[in-house]
Amino acid sequence: MAALLCTIARHPVLAFMVLGLGAGFLTAAIRPIAEADVLPYGLPLYGFLGTVLGVGLGAFVVTAALAGREGVVDLARRSVRWRVPVRWYLVALLTVPVGATLISLAIYGPQALASPAGGWPRALAEVAAVFLLQLVLFQLAEEIGFTGLLQHHWQDRYHPMKLTLYVALLWALWHVPDHFAEVGWASRR
Repeated sequence: MAALLCTIARHPVLAFMVLGLGAGFLTAAIRPIAEADVLPYGLPLYGFLGTVLGVGLGAFVVTAALAGREGVVDLARRSVRWRVPVRWYLVALLTVPVGATLISLAIYGPQALASPAGGWPRALAEVAAVFLLQLVLFQLAEEIGFTGLLQHHWQDRYHPMKLTLYVALLWALWHVPDHFAEVGWASRR
């Protein structure tokens, strides 16, 4: 076990990506998991398991190998710490729906605001429910892994633009198993 932890500590980014991609591919390849319809609103079980086990837990495993118990406690604290005033979280939360509405109005005109089936209260409640579920089931673990571990690990090593590019590329690579889970594993020509 000590040898494995030493290997992880020597190659933390590689270890994190192997854990993340391994869990992602494994959960996407197991058909009962990939096809399970157990989460509300059609959210994918394979995505939840791959995210939590591969990226969330993987970040804590790599952090434990790098910095021991103190590092794990620090990662957990950083994962729940509010870093900016609440108003900036509200700006971040409202920018996408307001922007999407304005773009829809520009493209489709007033019919973009036509009442959806079930009415606006139901539509907005469903959007809020899906958003909150995705936040808790997927984005929290992704943020712990890609921001809490990778970005934190590299922040003193790379310029912010290069750091952002590297983390974004690994984040995009980590989403490759989603493609296979959605379209299948067979080659189609």
